[in-house]
Amino acid sequence: MERKRRKFTGSFKAQVELKALRGGRTIQEIATKHNLLPTQVSAWHKQVFEGMADVFAKGESSDERKSEFKELDATIGRLGERFFPQNAQAMSPGELRSMIQPDHPKLSLSAQ
Repeated sequence: MERKRRKFTGSFKAQVELKALRGGRTIQEIATKHNLLPTQVSAWHKQVFEGMADVFAKGESSDERKSEFKELDATIGRLGERFFPQNAQAMSPGELRSMIQPDHPKLSLSAQ
């Protein structure tokens, strides 16, 4: 019989990790109390420490991320125009055939 995978909410994970961060109990004890595997509690513990700097850095990098997304969006738009011309329906079959690259390293002829 297949075992159903459990899903834990963020608030539950936070409660468990708060107990681990406060100390006084081992990870084994916390895992046993909440019917979890110690490796799961350890993995959440590691995620907390790896993501802790991001909590304080969010305000600093949000403007950088917005400009990065705008730049990526513009790049996608340019590539889309290059590979999917809006007037493709108005193009002749010969023009469409000329766009095919038989020696393309990643796209097969049928994908093009």
